[in-house]
Parts: sequence; structure tokens; C-alpha cells
Amino acid sequence: MKAVKIVEKSVEVLDVEVPHMGSDDLLVKVASAGLNAADLLQVAGNYPPPPGVDPSIPGLEFAGTVAAVGSVADDHLIGKKVMAIVAGAAQAEFIVVHKSNVITVPQDSDIAQWGAFPEVYTTAFDAIFRQANLKIGERILITGATGGVGSAAIDLAKTAGAVVVASSRSEGGRSYIAAKGALAISPEEISTNGDYDVVLELTGGTSTIAALSALKIGGRIVVIGLTANSKVEIDLRQIMARRATICGSTLRARSIAEKSLLAKVIGEQVVPLVGSGKFVLPPTTFFPIEQAKEAYAYFTSSKTGKVALTFDQ
Repeated sequence: MKAVKIVEKSVEVLDVEVPHMGSDDLLVKVASAGLNAADLLQVAGNYPPPPGVDPSIPGLEFAGTVAAVGSVADDHLIGKKVMAIVAGAAQAEFIVVHKSNVITVPQDSDIAQWGAFPEVYTTAFDAIFRQANLKIGERILITGATGGVGSAAIDLAKTAGAVVVASSRSEGGRSYIAAKGALAISPEEISTNGDYDVVLELTGGTSTIAALSALKIGGRIVVIGLTANSKVEIDLRQIMARRATICGSTLRARSIAEKSLLAKVIGEQVVPLVGSGKFVLPPTTFFPIEQAKEAYAYFTSSKTGKVALTFDQ
């Protein structure tokens, strides 16, 4: 099978063996696999996957069709269209995933369109609802909101009845945010557009300081991205005075059981929203697997939405 391989801190498309399937696993023929910031870090040698995952093949999300099942998995799944988040190795023609971690998608849909969905919507859902406990009518700030997770967070927060403020450094990014129905601001305007009940921090650096200064009493900040800077100096008296909570979250290293719970929630609560018209699949730029280098180069450029690789079906 063809797969994206990390070779000397770059990517190549090479032929590799189809992965071995365990008794509880599914073998999925991948239709598309999204790119995420974690992939760039892994290619650069700064974010290795958990033990047991091939470190040479990047990819944290995919959508495809079940090709085979393990001895204790449900054989009725064969031929079903599914998607999932994984700890790595998704950017390949075939992937092995635990049977409990897949999410069934509408069977009449174009399966390739779902390849950039699971990571961003699962990450955003977990952060703003499970970690920050966002409630109806609350005000949420989403920093660096033009990427996949930021876009997903806007959709989910608005659907839940929250008031959404979102930041971007570029004028084009702010136009994109405004078109999604959020109040679009620049990072320099964060401190003057509070008060915020919840902050979804995707950039780090000075935006975290500004967000904390405009946080409501009892406000919550969830850090899930650090595109600007991972180190800030915070006056702890602000946390005390606001009775604030600051936490962080990642999905990659979570257990099969934890991912199973999230897959169930996303399948039951989020996927149906797409069919109902509450929001659409994330805007995605697709590249065939043969153009993996170009896809990675494009991903590092200024963009909105998602990037994904596609595979022949």
C-alpha cells in the first residue's frame, strides 16, 4: 500500500506493508486523511506518537470503508463508511483501528468528505463542552479561529446557543469568521471585547494574557493549541481574583476506552447536525496522496479550513 513516510524531516510517498489487524480491530481502506498541526510537529521530530504506533507514518484522522474485521469484531461492519481519530499512521491506504473507536457516517454521503472531520470536531467538542463546560448563553472567545479546530468550535458553540467571539490576525481570516456568524476581532482587540465565560486558546503567547485580563469571574480557559508561543508570564493574582480555571487538553495519547466514549458522543450528537443543516462539513482543500509534499507545503501557508489527502478507491 502507499503511505506518507517521514524521511529526514520531510515527507515522501512510499510503498509499505498493510498493517496487521488484531482480534478487536477493523481494517479500513482510507478514502481521505486530514492534515493537522501535530503532523507538522511529528515530521519535524518534535511530537512522536505513543508507543506501539508507527512513528514514520503521520496522520491523526481518516475516513474510509471497512475492508475486514478481526475475529471478535462485528462482520456486519464490512463495507460500512466510517471515520475515526487515531494516534498516528492515518495517512496511508489502509489503517487498523479498534472497533470501538470508529464513527459511522451517513452511508449515502461521499466518504472522502469526512476525512478532515473527526479530529477537529472531536477536539473542539471535548475542549469546550467536556473541559470548559460551556453553557447556553455564555460568551466564548476562540483564538486563532480560522483553522480546522477553530472553525469547528465556532460551529459547535453557536449551535449550543453561546455568543461567539473569534480572533484572527488577517483581514481575510476575520472575514471568514464573520461569515460563520461569529464576532470577528484581531488579537489586539481581545482584551477590549470581554467579558468571556470561556476561552478556547489555540495560539498561546500574548493572547492568553489578554484573554485572562477579560475573563469573567469563574471563567475557564482551555489551552489546546500553541501556534504563537508556548511560554507566557501570568500574574497569578488575576487567576485568584477571577476564580479562574486554566486547563489544557490533547487527544492523541488517550486510551482506547476514552476515545471510544468520545466517538460515541460525536456519532450521536454531532454527526446528525451535519445532516440537519445546522452546519456543514469543514471547508477542505484536497490533494491526492501522490501530492503529499505539496499538501504539506500548502498546509503551512496562510489558509482557512482544512487540508486532506485522498486515496484511490
